[in-house]
Amino acid sequence: MLGAAGVSASIYNLPLCVLDPSIRPFAVQSISDWKNTYVAECDGCSARRDCAGFFATGQPQFSRGIAAI
Repeated sequence: MLGAAGVSASIYNLPLCVLDPSIRPFAVQSISDWKNTYVAECDGCSARRDCAGFFATGQPQFSRGIAAI
């Protein structure tokens, strides 16, 4: 909706798999490589290269929506 209206929008620091496919193009990988990590559910994910993953310093509590795309 925002993109169609010409409004610049970005989504930061969320794994792609928890986002609806229609808004994934607005997701930005902004976590520094040394702060970035992935969980076992990310293994084999086709979107991992473009995914923000998780902060390595974060608490190990994740959404049930975490799954390979």
